[in-house]
Amino acid sequence: MKVPEKEAVGSNADPYYIGRWWGGPGYFVDFTGSKGREAWSHLLQENILKMGTKTVWNDNCEFDGIEDREAVVDAEGKGGTMAEYKIIQSNMMAYTGKNAIAAVYPDERPYIINRAGYAGIQRYAQVWGGDNLTSWRTLKFNVATILGMGISGVANMGCDIGGFAGGAPDAELCLRWIQNGVFQPRFTMNSANNDNTVTQPFMYEEYIDEVKEAFNLHYRHLIYLYSLMRVAHLEGLPVWRPLFMEFPEDKNCLTDKSLSFMFGPSLFVATVLEQGATTRSIYLPAGATWYDLNDKFKAYSGGQTIEYPVTMGTIPMFLRDNAIVVTSPDIKRVVFDKVKLLELTIAATTTLKKS
Repeated sequence: MKVPEKEAVGSNADPYYIGRWWGGPGYFVDFTGSKGREAWSHLLQENILKMGTKTVWNDNCEFDGIEDREAVVDAEGKGGTMAEYKIIQSNMMAYTGKNAIAAVYPDERPYIINRAGYAGIQRYAQVWGGDNLTSWRTLKFNVATILGMGISGVANMGCDIGGFAGGAPDAELCLRWIQNGVFQPRFTMNSANNDNTVTQPFMYEEYIDEVKEAFNLHYRHLIYLYSLMRVAHLEGLPVWRPLFMEFPEDKNCLTDKSLSFMFGPSLFVATVLEQGATTRSIYLPAGATWYDLNDKFKAYSGGQTIEYPVTMGTIPMFLRDNAIVVTSPDIKRVVFDKVKLLELTIAATTTLKKS
């Protein structure tokens, strides 16, 4: 970026805009011009990628440190201001990283993570919900955020599990957040707690068994998640789907505020989001029969609300009728393990009265 024309005075004036970063003042790369992109790509390749790293994580890429919106950008030689082009900078940063990875590792799939992005960012990067706060309220908001991003075209999305800022989550909140997070495409713990702790999955001994089971559930469903990501890539359909998306004729799904969601077209998930909960109120959409994956496939007819008993280890999940879900017990280490056994869970249609 260059300083606005009104500020570029004097022969010794610095023509480049100096903004603020976490650690103090600094320059910003202008990704709307080829020179900026080429310089950044060179730095990435020589200092990071050729050292063996194959992923680029673009943090703090909102360009909010440029406070003067009249700062000048290249705009592919046409010229413009940050007021006009700020929204595209983070997308072009991800685009540049994608091309840099392809240059160093031409036979591998580029993997970019961005904290910011405009419409179209899903073409280049996975995103997350920024610096969320550790609280039960945030856990609920994160579910809504991921659902909203999904129907906006950004399927590869997640939020920091356990919260990023504030104190460490207590044992119950940490577990419930993990139980929700195992369904997120970006399932990551990332924290900067102000009480000098680091949020980790096994930080509370009393819930180690429940955490292990949640992780096992995540790994068993990686094949299913991968297929959903493939569909998202080809068709733009989200991984997490609001109930009204799969059941548009059920008006109750338009007003349901329970933060239940469809995990793809086949699995209904209603993770526990309330502190101290012993039951979970669950509305099952009309137009389908639902099979309880925690209770020997007990069947429920849709169009009713049930009070579902929960313990600390409970993750309420239901299989939709006429659905097929593919899982595998073989994946524990994604980089090394090979799938040898596929498990198919198949639901057949039945006609039930409301239970």
